[in-house]
Amino acid sequence: MTSATSDDTGVGTASWEVAAREFAAWRAGDRAALDRLVRLLTPVLWHLVRAYGLDRESAEDVVQTTWMALVRNVDSVRDPQAVLRWTTTTARREAWRTARLGRRVDVAEPQTLDAALPPVGGPDSTVLAERTARTLWRHIAQLPERCQRLLRVIAFEDRPDYASSPPSSVSPWAASVRPAGDVSTSYAACWPPIRSGVTSVTDDVTLLRAVHDMYDTMDPPPADLADRVLFTLQLEDLEFELMRLEEALQPAGARGPETASTVTFSAESLTVMVTVSDSGPHRRRIDGWIAPGGALRVELRTPRGVHETQADADGRFAFAEVPSGLVQIMIHPTTGAEVPLHRPVVTPPVQL
Repeated sequence: MTSATSDDTGVGTASWEVAAREFAAWRAGDRAALDRLVRLLTPVLWHLVRAYGLDRESAEDVVQTTWMALVRNVDSVRDPQAVLRWTTTTARREAWRTARLGRRVDVAEPQTLDAALPPVGGPDSTVLAERTARTLWRHIAQLPERCQRLLRVIAFEDRPDYASSPPSSVSPWAASVRPAGDVSTSYAACWPPIRSGVTSVTDDVTLLRAVHDMYDTMDPPPADLADRVLFTLQLEDLEFELMRLEEALQPAGARGPETASTVTFSAESLTVMVTVSDSGPHRRRIDGWIAPGGALRVELRTPRGVHETQADADGRFAFAEVPSGLVQIMIHPTTGAEVPLHRPVVTPPVQL
């Protein structure tokens, strides 16, 4: 629905075309192009993954995994024009797998939308936008899951003419999310209930824009998600396992005036629980525990550099005076440690 760029005439360049250009530039050696590609596509991947009913933490993990898969399999995408289909297909498969394993569903109720919408400011246009968003959400929530998924993704790409365009000419993003049959048939089946239910908007393009705005208002991607993806991709030359976030930062009951929170990560062979507490202005202390315990080498990655320490025999480790910001913990296989760790494991980036 959105155009990534536009010229002086107002004619936009489709986002999938920009993605193909950035992908080609990155593969040719322009590392900054990967930054631009991640920032362009991460919001779309987010909305696609969330359409599978994943909670926000699981959705973030799937987006991270999708980007790591692209970096590791870059040579398999021979045609830059295919990068959109490759990333969306990978994200869908991983989202489906994650949903099947955990069946963690985070469905927003109508009152969730009401709370997310901005307060009515008085002008008729603001009231109309709010009413349209509420009406849209209620109608979309009644559609089959495949239609909800299709509409959510299409809303974040330039809209082709589905009534007249053959499937071969439809946007790669829309084609990549077709639930069954060709895109035009799926779109034709899903759109009329929305079109007939919202009478305050008279044309399809404006209505699809309203669908876009509704999702972006009630369920936007985390503001720093692209930054955290890029932070993780700095490890692209290493073979490692990305740990899963099991429990987000939660209050941990600190002593005195300090505040502390805990977060838990898990991998196939171990679990890491981390407590984060204040240690001064813009400084944090990290205390960690690896289970099963073992004297493993631990790295703390920050944008300013890498710090190392060794866990004790019980798996406990600590980093003092860590600057606020993004951090990532990597645990390495270590000679003599009685832990069956065959390759490094790394946590998703965490904002301290």
